[in-house]
This record gives sequence, C-alpha cells and structure tokens, in this order.
Amino acid sequence: MYKKPFVIMNYVLQSYLSLNARRFGLGIIGHNQYKSSCFNCLTFIHSFIHSFIHSFIHSFIHSFIHSFIHSLIHSFIHSFIHSFIHSLNYYLPDCGAMSDPTDGDVDLSNGTVYKSAAAFTCRHGFQLIGMNVLRCLANGSWDHVPPVCVIYGR
Repeated sequence: MYKKPFVIMNYVLQSYLSLNARRFGLGIIGHNQYKSSCFNCLTFIHSFIHSFIHSFIHSFIHSFIHSFIHSLIHSFIHSFIHSFIHSLNYYLPDCGAMSDPTDGDVDLSNGTVYKSAAAFTCRHGFQLIGMNVLRCLANGSWDHVPPVCVIYGR
C-alpha cells in the first residue's frame, strides 16, 4: 500500500534520467551501468526523503512533548502553590470584622487576617480621634482600639 508512491517516483525518476542521460554525465553507457547510476540516484533520493521525514516527525514530536510536559508541570506547580497559599489562609489568625464608627467608615478591603490593615476615615466636619490604621496581630487581635469620629473642634 505504501510502496505505490515509491514505485511511481522510481518510474518518474528513471524516465527523467533516461531522457537527460547526457546532462547527468551518463553519456552512452551500457544498460547495467545506467541502471546502477539510477539505483544510486534513487537510493540517495530515498534516503534524503526518509531522513527529512524522520527529522520532521522527530522535531514535531519533540516540540509537542516538550510543550505538553512544560504546560503540565506549570499547571501542577501553579495549582500546588495556589492551594498551599489558600490553605495558609485557614491557619492565619483572624482579628474579626470592625464596624464603621459613628459618622465614619472603615475600609477592610484587604481582609481581617494576620497583617491586614483596617483604615478609618470620618465624614466631612468630623475629626478622627485615635489611630487611623489598625493592624491585625499574630494573636488575632487589633493593635489598637477602634478610633471614634467627633465633631470637628470639640
């Protein structure tokens, strides 16, 4: 089944060589010498095509396997690190949510676990008494008492 293209190629090359015998330096030679030259030419072409196909398939498979293994390792490492960091959050002390002070706001956008910060602000016309940023400590408590907002000038 796969030999048919090579048989056709062999026929085409023999026809081409027989028509161009002088161009290839075969001149007028005996039948056996001409057949030997054709055979050498076909052997060269066959080995060239074989090595070309082999190197193409080898490089394709190599690059496919390389990229597949690279993406597999990358996704494994990424998921491992992500799950490891996510599991650390379960073990970090949580200082708990803070309520907004009267006439003010608290920003807890970066969480309430260890090393998180709570930022306090007061509405226009009010003054913050106390620390404007509280940090969550390793023991699960805030580093200061929550501030209060009082009318400016009191």
